[in-house]
Amino acid sequence: MIQRIEKIWKELRNNLLHKFYDERKSLEENAKHKPSGINAQQWKWFLQYRLKDSTKKKCRQNALNRLKQLYTHIGVSKTTARLKDEEEVITNIESQDSSLKGISLIDSLVQVLGKEHSERVRRLGFRPSPTKIIRNNTQQSNSGEQIKGY
Repeated sequence: MIQRIEKIWKELRNNLLHKFYDERKSLEENAKHKPSGINAQQWKWFLQYRLKDSTKKKCRQNALNRLKQLYTHIGVSKTTARLKDEEEVITNIESQDSSLKGISLIDSLVQVLGKEHSERVRRLGFRPSPTKIIRNNTQQSNSGEQIKGY
């Protein structure tokens, strides 16, 4: 949700400048031609900021960096090494002796990811979390154990 708001705000800022700013006019003339609902002083500050050489330089550099970017979003806050370690632990748990053959993917993920804390807000992403996998508050696992607290 926050990412969506950030994206909308960024697009709105960009559209404001291109829709209401005319390069042929002076700063004062452009300041008079402001969007409705925006304070005149704030509009003038916005124009002054966007017309600074340092801001223009940053905008050009950001555009170049976006062109070089291979992945637009990684969707995780964990390092690659930490993700690899978690995957190894899951693989080890699932490949243990035959007495654990009945263990499900859910059981191994819960063991690796641990109990999810109710006071913590997880960002929405592509990574599995216990609540994404286990929908009910108490659920029977394949090995016959009850999983509680999720």
